[in-house]
Amino acid sequence: MDILYTCPAWGIMEWFELDDNFEKQAERIKEAGYDGIEMWAPRNDEERKQLDTILERYGLMFNVGMGTGGDTLKEHLESLEEGMRDAALGGAKTVACHSGRDIFSFEDNLEIVKRAADLEAELGIRFTHETHRMRMCYNLPDTVKFIEAEPRMKLNADFSHWCCVHESDLSDQTEGLNKCIAKSWHVHARVGHQEGPQVTDPRAPEWHDIVEKHFSWWLDIIKARQADGLEYFTVCPEFGAPNYMVCVPYTGQPLADQFDINKYIKDELKRRTA
Repeated sequence: MDILYTCPAWGIMEWFELDDNFEKQAERIKEAGYDGIEMWAPRNDEERKQLDTILERYGLMFNVGMGTGGDTLKEHLESLEEGMRDAALGGAKTVACHSGRDIFSFEDNLEIVKRAADLEAELGIRFTHETHRMRMCYNLPDTVKFIEAEPRMKLNADFSHWCCVHESDLSDQTEGLNKCIAKSWHVHARVGHQEGPQVTDPRAPEWHDIVEKHFSWWLDIIKARQADGLEYFTVCPEFGAPNYMVCVPYTGQPLADQFDINKYIKDELKRRTA
């Protein structure tokens, strides 16, 4: 199984702006050893052609990050379909979606899950729901309920959020976590902790234990998908930019370099899966 690493556009370029900076960053991403970029889908044929040209020039693949939006279930379903069709036309290998809302009922969110599974089958594109705060999969127990109600559901595992939501390293929810690992088809490789969704710097010794916990989850997911016989699996190291990254008060200076941290996560995971 090929493990493909994508660099998030978040923090280094606009999610979809095909300007000079985009091409400069595409070259930087390739030089840093990534296989592709994760960003919003192009919005029309002209943008798709421009994106294809740049990706082909640098030998990069394309993953889509998207979210459902609106105030009602109907609006979320409409944005889901629009986003998935754009992703499919853009040639994305994997879609990572911020799906639904934490304030919607279980039944409404489940309708989004079922519709996504139908569209995934129709369009032939790998679609994953991110385990993200504010969204339907903001906590572990509710996510397990969705998985049990719709076996076709696939997850984008970003367990950093759950560490924050549950104020734990999830060792008290092993059974549920294993069910989610079995349904994880994409990884957002960020390290969270009991008091927040992102450690300041995963290379710092004070974070050693929780960093190792996350690496063990990612490796378990990769092993599970390898056992399934997948042709490829996608990982996006996704430490966030300021103000998601903690900054020094008054100056706004970030405590670490986002691009360097994500490259470190990629390189270390590559080393551990070699």
